[in-house]
Amino acid sequence: DVVSDGDYNIKIHNGVAELKKITGTGCMTTAMIGGYAAVATNMLDAACAGLLTMGIAGENALSSCSGLGSYHVKLFDEIGKMTKETMIERARCDV
Repeated sequence: DVVSDGDYNIKIHNGVAELKKITGTGCMTTAMIGGYAAVATNMLDAACAGLLTMGIAGENALSSCSGLGSYHVKLFDEIGKMTKETMIERARCDV
């Protein structure tokens, strides 16, 4: 994913192909970006945080599921467990 505010471009490398194979991940990512935007002072940060949350949660969920059905459920679990520390540690971005 690439996020830009017109001055800065950030490429986010987190995520897995399975995120494209289940319904709702785009809508969930948009909702998370909105949630972050409600408390952020910088909308570029909010967009990156939403994409990182979904990407990292998607990576974590994939490591412990047996198929797309369990992946979808595990994805919700991983989103709920996401912390600021995990995001900082696992973020793979180019600025």
